[in-house]
Amino acid sequence: MNPQSDGALPLTQEALDPQRVMPLRDIRAALMRMNMSADAKSLLLKLADVTCVIGGKTLAIGRKIVEICLVLLRSFPNLMFGAMVAALMSLVIGAVPLLGPALSVLLTPLMLAVGIGAGALADIMQGRVGAGMTAFCDALEMTVAQA
Repeated sequence: MNPQSDGALPLTQEALDPQRVMPLRDIRAALMRMNMSADAKSLLLKLADVTCVIGGKTLAIGRKIVEICLVLLRSFPNLMFGAMVAALMSLVIGAVPLLGPALSVLLTPLMLAVGIGAGALADIMQGRVGAGMTAFCDALEMTVAQA
């Protein structure tokens, strides 16, 4: 494993391999360097602690989920930011009494499409999407082929 400066794996097959996960201390270090609330960090660390036993093997499924999120966030920061802003806006709209739930049902898909589209466009302008998507798709195809 070749950690980068923020502790996240590069976007390769290694990042998608379910048998290889980042150590919890690397995940904790990467999360502590992020500019987010302590509550959010605590929730992500609790998610990283989730494990399941399948066929007598213990899988650190929570760590793998957090690791993939960190890899995607590092590879496509604008796209992920656009998706998060759109999701938060739909939450706020849904919380408005009476009209909120109805508006949320109608506006959430639209806001997600606009947020993801704007983020992807910003990542394309910075030249990140082409190489990142190719690496991600290649890694995903190799992982699926081995499963």
